[in-house]
Amino acid sequence: GTTTVSAGTLSAANASALGTVAGGTTVASGATLNIDNVAIGNEAVTINGNGAGGAGALTGTGTASLAGTVTLAGPSRVGTTSGASALTLGGAVNAGGNALDITGARNLTATNPLNDFGTVTANSTGDISLVDANALTIGASSVGTLTAQTLSGDLTLGGNVTATGSGDAIVLAAAANFDNSGGNSLNPGAGRWLVYSTSPAGSTEGGLTGAAGSALPRLYNRSFGGNPPASIT
Repeated sequence: GTTTVSAGTLSAANASALGTVAGGTTVASGATLNIDNVAIGNEAVTINGNGAGGAGALTGTGTASLAGTVTLAGPSRVGTTSGASALTLGGAVNAGGNALDITGARNLTATNPLNDFGTVTANSTGDISLVDANALTIGASSVGTLTAQTLSGDLTLGGNVTATGSGDAIVLAAAANFDNSGGNSLNPGAGRWLVYSTSPAGSTEGGLTGAAGSALPRLYNRSFGGNPPASIT
């Protein structure tokens, strides 16, 4: 049946807590659906807003996952509730032109190849992994680490991104062009940043120079699929 979270926080601590998947679940603006250390199946979830107390309209506690689609009915926030939590969105996320904000102390993974985010921002100390079927804009963000990939279309840097993690702290992989026409910065902390694009001529670096930790300012003929970050030295 249909589940509606109209206010406060509904904590789903059982795989069948939301009932059958026939009707889906809707989270109203100001309310939160928290997936509590459980894997929810193919439940379609529609969210709107920043959630109860700004925690997120959709959150995860412990090892939490959702296999169903997530639709944004308006600008929305998702995230994790603690440093021991990880939220995996296995179904396609459809932002419908609405901005998505990611918050929380731990990891969020949304790598379904049918995702359509649009613009994503983050204020998180966790590791964030994103895949977008189309073009993607990464807005001003603070993260532990960030890996963002487009499968078609450009990847635009819409704000400064700061990471506190190590290693490949910021990885931006555009299937088409990389656009930093706003002149924003990548601050990888103790790690490094890497940007992949199809053509230097079609991309706008906006003052970014080199791959931090690399001996060369630009490396050619290296694709994200064929030459993942671990292979770039």
